[in-house]
Amino acid sequence: MVNILLCINIIILLICICIYLIALKSKKAPRLFALYLGAFILFIESHIILAITTSFNFGTSEWFFNGEFDYNTKTEVITSINLFIIGMILGSVFIASTITYKSSSYDVTFENKSIARFSWLLLVSILPFVVVYLIKLIAFISSNGFYSLYINGNKISGGYILDLFFLTLYSLLISLKNKKKILFIILCVACVYLFIGARLEFMFKVFPVLIYYILISKNIHKYFRLKNILAISILFWGLIFSMQYSVSARDNIEMGSNIITTFLKQQGVSVNVIGIAIKDKNNSLLSESVILSPLYDSAISLANSLVGVQSNGNSVEFAENSFSLSHKLSYLEDPSAYLAGYGVGGAAIAELYIVGGYLACLIGGMLTYIFISILEKIAKKS
Repeated sequence: MVNILLCINIIILLICICIYLIALKSKKAPRLFALYLGAFILFIESHIILAITTSFNFGTSEWFFNGEFDYNTKTEVITSINLFIIGMILGSVFIASTITYKSSSYDVTFENKSIARFSWLLLVSILPFVVVYLIKLIAFISSNGFYSLYINGNKISGGYILDLFFLTLYSLLISLKNKKKILFIILCVACVYLFIGARLEFMFKVFPVLIYYILISKNIHKYFRLKNILAISILFWGLIFSMQYSVSARDNIEMGSNIITTFLKQQGVSVNVIGIAIKDKNNSLLSESVILSPLYDSAISLANSLVGVQSNGNSVEFAENSFSLSHKLSYLEDPSAYLAGYGVGGAAIAELYIVGGYLACLIGGMLTYIFISILEKIAKKS
């Protein structure tokens, strides 16, 4: 039955891709969704693809939960993923019937001086907090050495205030003249992140800006010609592979003789987060609405950063009181590893399943596609 569900998953995924490409050709779909779909296939579908094409056993976990999920958990994982994809299909049909994306080019610059002044004011207001962080960082490196930032997670964090600073700075620079030169500088920063294995920092500080650059480009349509889509796809997979390789080299993890298979196996661990969440779904610690995590935890972290409070990291109190599914699952599965600073990561489908079961997964997939569609539509009007 599990193998049948895996095959059904691939069929549904192919249907989703075909419908999206047809809608995209008819200017009835957002280009931005291609990036999300690529990430979804990499992080969620990798283990399913490996299970069908190789001898890989789907539902086997080697991180936090060591072993193999039972039959019921496997079927629930695959079913929840299938319903999420069906939700995206329904969302694409809805958007195709209501929105048309014109092919006219557009550009976003700070010709409006009031917007420019506000943006620079925001940047300057954040700067003192960034300076405080840099002072703490220099003190940390002086005491522990630079290599300590590379070999473990016991590093001082700049929190959301640093994320906000970089995003504001990059967005401002890209919106001015000489976009390509500035983009080159940002890519150099990305290489530094890759070198130290900082995947999270790369995803939050650099990757969104690259998407923003494409969205505001005067000739946006040129990025979505077939040859450029292939180039962007190769770049995307190359960056992800580089990040994974840097982390493996840092932690002395053997990539294996078949690098591609090992890479997909490592990147697809997000699907195991869904399995762990389903396995522990009846635990009282998961009874709170984890869907509020991005709002609640981000607000608390930002508030702490603004007043100079340093987070204590993983703790029993945080695991019990936070809305974060990642912290709760990590604490439930391996308290000692969690308190040492490690975690299982997160997965939107897992959060949706905990909140509302299969129905939430279906609605979540539909809303995800609709949100991305509206986001690109708004960007075109700006």
